[in-house]
Amino acid sequence: MKFKLQKTIYMLSRYFLYGFSLQLLFLNFVVAVNVNAQFKTIDKVWVTMDREEMTLGQFFSKIEAGTPFTFSFDKRDIDRQIMVNLSTSSATVEGMLKEIAVQASLKFRQVNKQIDVSKVVQPEVIMAVEQLVSGIVRDEAGEPLPGATVSIEGSTTGTVTDLDGSFSINVAEGSVLVFSYIGYETQRIEVGNQTEFNIVMSMDESSLEEVVVIGYGTTKNSDLTGAVSSVKAEELTAYPAIDAVQALQGRAAGVQIQANNGAPGASLKVRIRGGTSINASSDPIFVVDGFVGAAMPPPEDIASIEVLKDASATAIYGSRGANGVIMVTTKRGTSGPAKIEFNSSYSMQNEINRLDLLNADQFIDYINEARPNIQPAGGDTDWQDQIFRTGGIQNYQLSISGGNEDINYYVSGAYFDQEGVIINSNYNRFSLTSNLDVKATDKLKFGLNLFMRRSNSDGVRMQEGSGGLTPGVVASAFKFEPDQPLYREDGTFTVARLNDPHDNPYAVATQLVDENVNDRIQGNLSAEYDFTENLKFKTTFGAYGCQ
Repeated sequence: MKFKLQKTIYMLSRYFLYGFSLQLLFLNFVVAVNVNAQFKTIDKVWVTMDREEMTLGQFFSKIEAGTPFTFSFDKRDIDRQIMVNLSTSSATVEGMLKEIAVQASLKFRQVNKQIDVSKVVQPEVIMAVEQLVSGIVRDEAGEPLPGATVSIEGSTTGTVTDLDGSFSINVAEGSVLVFSYIGYETQRIEVGNQTEFNIVMSMDESSLEEVVVIGYGTTKNSDLTGAVSSVKAEELTAYPAIDAVQALQGRAAGVQIQANNGAPGASLKVRIRGGTSINASSDPIFVVDGFVGAAMPPPEDIASIEVLKDASATAIYGSRGANGVIMVTTKRGTSGPAKIEFNSSYSMQNEINRLDLLNADQFIDYINEARPNIQPAGGDTDWQDQIFRTGGIQNYQLSISGGNEDINYYVSGAYFDQEGVIINSNYNRFSLTSNLDVKATDKLKFGLNLFMRRSNSDGVRMQEGSGGLTPGVVASAFKFEPDQPLYREDGTFTVARLNDPHDNPYAVATQLVDENVNDRIQGNLSAEYDFTENLKFKTTFGAYGCQ
């Protein structure tokens, strides 16, 4: 019965539309051709045409040539090239203007001997016919989304989905429906002839930036003060870095990160709240997936980093958080088919500000003024050329992730290799990251995070020891005599003959062995139980070992 009533209303509205349009057309025709009330003399002036079909411009010209009347019009509104047809070749000016007015939708007005021409604007009558459409809104897992917004684009009309994700709304033909939900991408769909919709909403990863995970819960970015800084994954992997700490450099306001030296794999000094202690450490603590004191994974395996900078961090981590807290959240698997990602990068390094030092002849001329007995050693060596080289950094990472409603997994392997700008200085690292989430029951969940890493560094003596007998390789290159060759005649390395004797820079870089191999494994197991909707219990157990 409801459908028949809607159909009847629809048919009546169409008949009303047609009838109303014909009435408007008739009224415009009357206005256009009712020259009896406007013209005073054109009804008495006859004109003869040599043909009955012509352009509008030709018609105006023939009237002006055979009568005392002239036409006035705006060329932008009147198309003089349209074709017009006369029913007879001889008639009064009034009769011909009536025919032209209908054909070209024109209006004529006589002022003395001038006839003004204007375009008749036909009013457009639009009557929107509404129809009832309905459907269901679901997420990618097929679950209904209650409370999703369904609105008509460009209007204030809308509705929300109920508990089972269904909706119904009256829309006009040609309308566009807009589907939106917090955390999901907005969709716009033209109604067309559809009456049933099955909408699947996709997660909007960019909207997740609106929420920041902190040590004591979650909060919106707009609600945060300067006490928390957040760095996302794409920022950490913007350029090659030894580890995530170096990748954090310059990314978080108020966090100072400096390298202790330029050697590959060298440690970094991190300061969040400045130097808070004279005797104890001022380093912050690192919390990786809830594991306090864990080692930082590679930047490619990190989803986000949050830095807690104010004293409120001590309420969570006690005195360990007095220097600030760096919280790391690693990537995890999501429901869906297996997703494989491969990332690689390669970059080159060079030293900066190489000094312009004396060559052998210049050195001998200079030193003879102070020590005339010094004889040339027979060489001409640029010691900076001997120790410096073009360094390189290469990084490779392969990960696979996926899962279903009950189990999600993420496994990643990364290899990092750096050749320093000084010969014989190298660092490489291989790491494996594995995250597993298991939904045992509707209320009980388990999580297992494993991280393994082996690093191998081959260093050189960078800094000078006490007494000046064991100089660093760079300092030695700056002050070692350029007239000496690499080796003596007996094949041994040359040594300094001025001031304290010490080996030449090449010998310092290649003969002193400083190799270190470090292995680390860490893991933490978590369990979470939902007592009620607003009460959850979570416990975490973590352990690590180093060698």
